[in-house]
Amino acid sequence: MSAKFTGDEILYATNGRIVSGGIGIGAGRVSWELEDIGEGDWFVAIPRGSEDAHDRLSVAFEQGARGCIVNRQSRYSFTHEAGTLIAVADTKVATLELVRYWRHAVNPKVIVVVATVGRRAIVNMLESLLKDAYRCHTAFERDGLSCVSDVLEMPEDTELLIAEVSGIERGDVARIGSCLVPDLAIIGKTQHPLPSVERDAKTAALHCEILDTLRDYEGVAAVVYDESTAVKERAQQMLYGLRSVSFSQMPVTPIGFVESAHGLLKDVNLDNGQSPTEVDVWCALKGAQALGISLDGKINLRRS
Repeated sequence: MSAKFTGDEILYATNGRIVSGGIGIGAGRVSWELEDIGEGDWFVAIPRGSEDAHDRLSVAFEQGARGCIVNRQSRYSFTHEAGTLIAVADTKVATLELVRYWRHAVNPKVIVVVATVGRRAIVNMLESLLKDAYRCHTAFERDGLSCVSDVLEMPEDTELLIAEVSGIERGDVARIGSCLVPDLAIIGKTQHPLPSVERDAKTAALHCEILDTLRDYEGVAAVVYDESTAVKERAQQMLYGLRSVSFSQMPVTPIGFVESAHGLLKDVNLDNGQSPTEVDVWCALKGAQALGISLDGKINLRRS
């Protein structure tokens, strides 16, 4: 079952206030996609480009929404007078706060995977490795809001959340990372497509933001593929004093598997049809080991 929120929970999580209608007693899903709104759902009005969902609040109510989460304004011209509106400072930020609320309500262990390439492969391999030890839920990036949609689909009995995260601007990774508060951060292959000292440093800084969002307790861990000098230097600076850290020890060559790797790869579905690289496999294996999973006899790698 996906996340459902009462009006009181939304007010608490987002620091919102009621500007129209009543709060009611039921709980509903949240969605920012108007075509996805059904009876009893909450519609989050998020402006995108030249389109502003606040112009279509009445449509959400016609489709059965129990209420809308809106930006604070003086007037709301495009809604039913009796419709419930919860006003927040920023609907996009409020959505992240609901993710934070749900993450802590379910309270699974959390792995966050960041990289410029290979993120999804690492997530899928981790699920394949860990699904016998944990009830896993994977969260992939979708619809311009990082992995938010999939996190809000996380069942209440989830024991391990494995999330794919990336960013374009500084602060993007930290923003979603601070909501997920990971127990384990994995940084895969991270390098600017047009490498230079300056570009690689900026890319490393963006992706290493996840390290500052690690949960603040002794059991946290980080796995860092540090072929990039910029990534290595940045990560070492940020991880100083953290007990459980794994860095790659040498450059990793293109993929070279023996037959015993099949058990790891058979359940991996990649959207682009490409095979995982040896970097991706190394990250997945180290991530599983960081959670205490023994991999003896499960997979053997050889260098090509």
